[in-house]
Amino acid sequence: MESRIGVIIVAGGSGRRMGGSIPKQFRLLGGQPVLARTIGTFAAALPGAEIVVVLPEGHIPFWKDLSARFEVARHHVTAGGKERFDSVRCGLKALRSDPDLIAVQ
Repeated sequence: MESRIGVIIVAGGSGRRMGGSIPKQFRLLGGQPVLARTIGTFAAALPGAEIVVVLPEGHIPFWKDLSARFEVARHHVTAGGKERFDSVRCGLKALRSDPDLIAVQ
């Protein structure tokens, strides 16, 4: 029996400590957004896993626009909560499958 895996990527940082106006998850690293690299790494390591990205609600349209310009592994996005704990909970609720194992990044 094959196990089902869910991945929750919480990407709610503002990037304030890095400076600049763009949160670090959206900055380019090697020509690709950091978040796209993270999604791709999980997709490669865990083929077939359901990947949920949790972002602040106000960042979702920006990510959808940005990610459309790059090849990004399959994932879906949900809005997070006030604290990281709340965002992880939102990610759990957004899982469409019933995984046997859940990885939280």
